[in-house]
Amino acid sequence: MAHQQITQGKCHRDKRQITRIIALTAYAFEDDRIASLQVGCDDYIAKPFTEDTLFDKIAHHLGVRYCYAEKVPPDSSASPPKIFTPDLKTMPTKWIAEVHEAALDLSDNKLYELIAQIPQEKQDFIAAMTSLVDNFQLEAIATLTQI
Repeated sequence: MAHQQITQGKCHRDKRQITRIIALTAYAFEDDRIASLQVGCDDYIAKPFTEDTLFDKIAHHLGVRYCYAEKVPPDSSASPPKIFTPDLKTMPTKWIAEVHEAALDLSDNKLYELIAQIPQEKQDFIAAMTSLVDNFQLEAIATLTQI
């Protein structure tokens, strides 16, 4: 991710800071959005959401503007290792289903527990899975483990 710098927009005349609350929830029904707004939230985002959606909401509510550094071409040695389907297929179906569910639940702790169950001789597979979790690529894990 490129380095970000935030510049503050207009200051409040009375110099008090207003705390903005954006509800982040797994519930996507209109009633849930309305309930969040009624209890004092300023906005609402339902999972799954993109990083851009969150940054747009923050910019809107805080009056900030993001200044991004120039993108640097990715270093091929820094990119996460590829997971090969044959490695994944050697794992029990129940394990694959648990990995899929943990990825959908955004549970990195559960994913690390499941990665610990991969046989030690599959170091490349362990490293690839760990890299995906470390780099918040849970959507990629969910896609790879769809049964």
